[in-house]
Amino acid sequence: MAGVKKLQPNLRTTPFVLDPFAIRQIDAVLATHDHNDHIDVNVAAAVMQNCADDVPFIGPKTCVDLWIGWGVPKERCIVVKPGDVVKVKDIEIHALFDAFDRTALITLPADQKAAGVLPDGMDDRAVNYLFKTPGGSLYHSGDSHYSNYYAKQW
Repeated sequence: MAGVKKLQPNLRTTPFVLDPFAIRQIDAVLATHDHNDHIDVNVAAAVMQNCADDVPFIGPKTCVDLWIGWGVPKERCIVVKPGDVVKVKDIEIHALFDAFDRTALITLPADQKAAGVLPDGMDDRAVNYLFKTPGGSLYHSGDSHYSNYYAKQW
């Protein structure tokens, strides 16, 4: 859910941009983090139903745990953490280690401060990707903020 508490399993507050069941061919499913506006049971079901049975599901541990809970076979899931590289066909997918804006909004206990530090467990929860393709590179941050580091870093 987009920043709200989950009320029921089939409640969706973010509209579909495309019909997931129209997906017939895909090379991989990736998620940056485990918020419902970034990972979706309907997309997982559609890929499992309509696409090749070797399409990998790639994401941090919390995403893989969700996919497995939704019925995606464990052997099709690839857990990534910052620093990992996965190759899908001719594309290298880098889970960036030093990304300046790797985030997933979380709630911390009142006595825990997050200013200037990455909260514990974030490596299992959120990654940013750099896709290196023969045609050039593409950066995907999941959730992000405005910054001139995009031009400076990659």
